[in-house]
Amino acid sequence: MAAIGKETNVELLQSAYDAYNKGDLDTVLSVFADDIEWVEPEGAPSPGTHIGPDAILNDIFMETMATFEDLSVEPDRIIDGGDTVVGVGRFRGTHRESGKQFDVSFAHVCDMKDGKMTKCINNTDTAAMLSVLEA
Repeated sequence: MAAIGKETNVELLQSAYDAYNKGDLDTVLSVFADDIEWVEPEGAPSPGTHIGPDAILNDIFMETMATFEDLSVEPDRIIDGGDTVVGVGRFRGTHRESGKQFDVSFAHVCDMKDGKMTKCINNTDTAAMLSVLEA
C-alpha cells in the first residue's frame, strides 16, 4: 500500500466512507484536495462534473441526503492501485418521497496525491437508481 503520511490511500478512502456513514461531512471534505474533480454519472441525482469540496458538499452530498434517508455507502473492498484506489460496494437507503428502499452498486475510482483525493469518478448502477427515483 502506498503510504501518505500516517495513512495509506486505502485507509484514507475507508476513513472517508466511515465518516460519511456517521454524518461527519467535515472529515470527508478534509480528504479532498481544494481543486478535487468529482464526476457523477448521468441518471444520478446530480450528474456531471463538480469541482471543489464546496460543490461536492452542496451539489452532491446535500442533494443526496435530501433525496434519501438512512443512506449508507458500504464498500465491500478497496483496491490499492497506489495513487489510484477503487472502492467497490453498495449504496443503501430509502427514498424519502416514496419510501422505496434501494441497494445500488458503485465503483469509485479515486486519484490520490499527497494524502488528498484529487479526482473521484462515481460509477453507479444508474438504471437501478432511476427505478427508485421514478417510483
